[in-house]
Amino acid sequence: MKNLKEKLLKTPLGVNGVALGTMGIATTGIFILDHFQYSSVVRWIEYGVDLRWFQLALQILCITICLFYISLTCIRYSLEPRTIYHEMKIPHVAGMIGVLFLCFCLLGNSFGWIFTTFIADKELRYNLLIAPSIIVFIAVTCQFIYLGFFLKIVLFKKETFKGEAYASWFVPLVGLAISAAYSDNLGDVLPLYYWQIVWFVGFAIFIIMYPFVYFKFLFKPHAKEENIPSMAIFASPANMMAVGFLVSFNPHRNDLGLNMTVFNNAVFYQVISIILFCFGAISVGLYYAILVKSLMMKKYSMTWTSLTFPAAVSATGTIKFAEYFFLKTIDSYSFEGAYWTLIVIGVFLFLTSLALVIFCNIKYGIIMRKIWFPDKTQPIFRKKAA
Repeated sequence: MKNLKEKLLKTPLGVNGVALGTMGIATTGIFILDHFQYSSVVRWIEYGVDLRWFQLALQILCITICLFYISLTCIRYSLEPRTIYHEMKIPHVAGMIGVLFLCFCLLGNSFGWIFTTFIADKELRYNLLIAPSIIVFIAVTCQFIYLGFFLKIVLFKKETFKGEAYASWFVPLVGLAISAAYSDNLGDVLPLYYWQIVWFVGFAIFIIMYPFVYFKFLFKPHAKEENIPSMAIFASPANMMAVGFLVSFNPHRNDLGLNMTVFNNAVFYQVISIILFCFGAISVGLYYAILVKSLMMKKYSMTWTSLTFPAAVSATGTIKFAEYFFLKTIDSYSFEGAYWTLIVIGVFLFLTSLALVIFCNIKYGIIMRKIWFPDKTQPIFRKKAA
């Protein structure tokens, strides 16, 4: 029993990043396939192509992998609760703890997608959506609590302003804003105002923190090379904000049979979308700069998990912008080039994320095998002492 506990306590925190990246593949992959089935110029559904069962298989696979990793993390924290506080005090580690809550949010969203897609009965679907809505609500609440501790323990210290800033800090600071992207899949179990308020909180923090972290990014880069891949998280906030905004503030949300608020205004939607598109475009450029830098290092680091989810969420944001800005005007062929350019960029980002997720799963699989099944072979003969 003691040996089992020791093995569980050796679970690396990076498994959270692998779990998040894996769920990013599920949500982004399904969104891209939906785009080509229903929204794209090439509407596969009109040719009898229905990929829902393939999408379901992808969801189940990614959910299983994610549950495996986060179960290990939860058991690790339950065995040594003090580990959470200890890790929160380490600047380059603190942000990664919040990834656990994002994983629970993505799991709730995935179950919501399954129920929304495959359950035709409205009453039954609504009842089934209550459970994933509760999961997401609890996860977001934990994210707010964690945010308070993070501000007190890490951000509001003099050492923080003098030292390096880590892109992973955006996880507890802005990560909760992507929850607004789940409102459609989770129906109206939780009021739309809830999702929009969560988004506004994340947006306010983003506006305040983005210049600070960006300044540090340019003028006080990481001293240790192994931390460079984690800077890819810098590409996430703008696109997380964009995805959440484009879903919950959609002025045509009532076309889906869902509720709207005063914030679902067409003018407001267009103005904020343009601003977020500019931030998102810069973030994608930064992501690939960091990816190239990481590859040039020719040395694998456990922080490579930070390269996975940013690419996936950036892919979703890029294709959503293509839909909003150019899809409705493509019949005139005025913006067909712009539309397909964004689609290609989005698909390439997704493929980048997919390759990295597979790579990181293999790497962490090897690490977990060494923890659980260490090589106990010892040399038969030992050198005698002189």
